[in-house]
Amino acid sequence: FPREQQTLPNHFYFTDYERHNSEIAAFHLDRLLGFRRAMPVTGRLLNMTTELYQKADGELLKTFFISPSDNLCFHGKCSYYCDTSHAICGNPDSLEGSFAAFLPPKELTNRKVWRHPWRRSYHKRRKAQWETEPNYCSLVREIPPYDEGRRLYDLMDMSVFDFLI
Repeated sequence: FPREQQTLPNHFYFTDYERHNSEIAAFHLDRLLGFRRAMPVTGRLLNMTTELYQKADGELLKTFFISPSDNLCFHGKCSYYCDTSHAICGNPDSLEGSFAAFLPPKELTNRKVWRHPWRRSYHKRRKAQWETEPNYCSLVREIPPYDEGRRLYDLMDMSVFDFLI
């Protein structure tokens, strides 16, 4: 959909499409703020016919189709929102997108992963613990790795950063 399209007010945050232009903006804002935590991201126009469809095989190739508006479309393979009603479509086969560098697989390098204490529930009827417990912040301050050092402050920085984006 066009970048000017707004999310409908009755949609859940987890049903909205990712905004590729916000990924690009996040990379640049991260650098301006001196965080140096966002992966390098750039935007470009993609020819879906020559750069995706002609190179696709197997399961991905089966997801390509022509929309009723004669646009080339495809969808992902996943548990949620990966079907023709949630397809990504070109105009007619041009697609603006963002491209990011990725971390190497866990098998190639050591890294630690911590679950975000204020992560969303991504459920229509169930709230996360932080949404229902008034003293949740005090509880988090007692749990490693947030009980010492800068880790909790870094989370607060990232929360403000996420809001700005």
